[in-house]
Amino acid sequence: MEKIQDIFKESFNIKWDNASNEDIHRSMLSGSQVRGTNLVILVLAIMICSVGLNMNSTAVIIGAMLISPLMGCIMAMGYGLAINDLHIFRKATIGLGGQILLCVIGSTIYFAISPLTIAGSEILSRTAPTLWDVLIAIFGGSAGIIGVTRKEKSNVIPGVAIATALMPPICTVGFGIGNGNLQIAFGALYLFFINLFFICIASYLILKIVIRVPIQQGLSKATYRKIRIEILAIALITIMPSIYWGFESITDTILQSNVANFTESFPYEDTDIVSTEVSKDDKSIEIVLVGSILSEEEITAYEDTMKDYNLDDMTLEVTQSYAVDQATLDNFEAELRSDLGIDLDELVQLVEAKQAEQALEDAKAAQEDDGQSTTDSSDDTTPDTTNDITIQ
Repeated sequence: MEKIQDIFKESFNIKWDNASNEDIHRSMLSGSQVRGTNLVILVLAIMICSVGLNMNSTAVIIGAMLISPLMGCIMAMGYGLAINDLHIFRKATIGLGGQILLCVIGSTIYFAISPLTIAGSEILSRTAPTLWDVLIAIFGGSAGIIGVTRKEKSNVIPGVAIATALMPPICTVGFGIGNGNLQIAFGALYLFFINLFFICIASYLILKIVIRVPIQQGLSKATYRKIRIEILAIALITIMPSIYWGFESITDTILQSNVANFTESFPYEDTDIVSTEVSKDDKSIEIVLVGSILSEEEITAYEDTMKDYNLDDMTLEVTQSYAVDQATLDNFEAELRSDLGIDLDELVQLVEAKQAEQALEDAKAAQEDDGQSTTDSSDDTTPDTTNDITIQ
């Protein structure tokens, strides 16, 4: 048993290729710098991401994620907490705040002047974060901090940047503000905060528990305990809405799956379901049928099967329309030729001509009515001088 434990520990040991503490320290401070190259790259990433969101282009958005320098300040915040250096933590927090402000202002200006104001799928997908986004941020942040603390840097950071997606949600905030849609703005800001906070916490835990960076003796036990309590409180407050939205997402997926199975079991071969709409608020499923008209008994029998798909609390609304096949049209056209001596196209032309003639007559009648009304109005406004007799 001990041998198995030793093999397990050796297999998952990440300390053998750790960078030195000095290199880790320099890397954290360098990544948190908000000037020079980092600032220029940030501005370019904002523009690239905003254009990608505007054009609904996944490839362009991924490019913005890869070059974004936002991750550096977040990991530096976790590093400052791990070594009990509040100066590094505050400096990184201020730097991140400046980056966030620049992202929001830059993306807001872009979307305010952009002629494209429709929220595409890339924007809408970042407005309702769930518990899964929390897990992605935790796992992504853990992978990221492990990657930057290696002697030889790997391709972990680009993957983490794509998975956690810091730049797209903060630029989506700009879209919401620029277009006056605060629901989108707040939803995207919440997703960004989830990523920010849990990447920071994951970095803190890996650095403190796994890598064990040296701790500065600058904080009292009471202060350190207070920080841990505050972190735990913020984590719980942050997670709560995502749990609710995650539950809503699960119930929606289950409902859509049940409805899909229900419609796939439609038993009438001569009739097809061409449209299905589900309303959670009204607890209704509306289907549109084309083909042979179903009787009330057939519809009721089909509705009774809803309980087999956990749709007992839903009501079924059916709209039917008769589908005319080509054979029926051919028979109708043959009857037209035999009875009236015209084909279907000629009948359509006659009907259109009659409709145009009737519209012209209606327009003339309306014009005559307007003229008569004008004459009557003039007569009413003519001064009545019959009684205006002056006796001299």
